[in-house]
Amino acid sequence: MAMAQQKKLKDNKVLKFINSKKVKLLIFFLFILVIFFNVSSVVLQQKAKYFSSDYWQRFPVLEKTYLSSQYVNKHPAGWLPDEVIESYAGGAFIRGINPVYVLPDTPPLGKYLIGLSALIFNNENIIILLSGVLSLILLYFLSQQVFNNRLLAILPPLFLSFEPIFKNQLIYIPLLDLFQLVFLLFSFIFFNKALTSKKSFLFLFLANVFVGFFISTKFFITGGIIVAAFFAVLLLKRDKKRLLQFILTLPISVIILLLSYIRVLLLDILSINSSEFKNGFFFTIEAN
Repeated sequence: MAMAQQKKLKDNKVLKFINSKKVKLLIFFLFILVIFFNVSSVVLQQKAKYFSSDYWQRFPVLEKTYLSSQYVNKHPAGWLPDEVIESYAGGAFIRGINPVYVLPDTPPLGKYLIGLSALIFNNENIIILLSGVLSLILLYFLSQQVFNNRLLAILPPLFLSFEPIFKNQLIYIPLLDLFQLVFLLFSFIFFNKALTSKKSFLFLFLANVFVGFFISTKFFITGGIIVAAFFAVLLLKRDKKRLLQFILTLPISVIILLLSYIRVLLLDILSINSSEFKNGFFFTIEAN
């Protein structure tokens, strides 16, 4: 009997030790170290891509490669991977080329972000690394909203850091998927915040702003799934107030998508005006 009581006491001490704040904090930081190792090991394997600063020196080669690719020629010399085209498109957009001339099948925001990275760092890939790290941080905050437990919240970012699909986004660079992931997580976080906050209109507005960024980055049709999910949640909760607020703020998503094409519209207007000016000028000369 005494031995059984001693064993029970030891078990209770072990459980108390495991459940202590210090142990949980230690496990939490251990998981962060594992995440850091997973990301940094991929980055170090690709250090030539992340630590270089010669984008604009390489740009003429990228341009020449693009012009001889399947995107321009019916009989290309070879098949060009998406990351090379995205790399060229970023610099081309920053230099002022009309976005409809390069990869017009996807909205231009993601390419502008790649170009911005090239402009600031002379390296088109830094923005991808920053987006990858930010996506892990945002996933933690989203999980914290769901679980309301720091130790449980760190598990989804931990699992994601092991995921080959995530790692491939840090290897085959630059691509647009991590931008979309960041915008998606932001929209989820703000939408969840809107469900519990008195400032629901503000948070629903912000959620739709990031839905707008999401649909302006890659295939905008996928944004319909997000919008439908938000509608479904509000309908199931029978929250008429927030449903109305969501409908009122939803147009900002479309406005942002249209704004991502503002350069296309401006260049078209300038082209039309230039054409009208030339036609009028030559008509005047001929009349005289």
